[in-house]
Amino acid sequence: MAGTAPGTPRVLRAINDRVALELLLAHGSLSRGRVGRLTGLSKPTASQLLTRLEAAGLVRRVASANRGGFQALESALAATRDEVFDISR
Repeated sequence: MAGTAPGTPRVLRAINDRVALELLLAHGSLSRGRVGRLTGLSKPTASQLLTRLEAAGLVRRVASANRGGFQALESALAATRDEVFDISR
């Protein structure tokens, strides 16, 4: 692809953030792992993305679960609809 510049980390983060917000708006609550699977991102990258969106007030934690006696918590996150004005831009 002649003339095409690679995406900068900032642009790629913005694209990933938007995709995750669109998924949350379309599907409702999703776990970090599910967001990773649906976006194709690694679990650490999906976790960082959701932490960033949570800190920005764009998503909120809505549930935690204790599975199989382990203390592993799975965070389900949902888009905070009143904070997302227009994600189509």
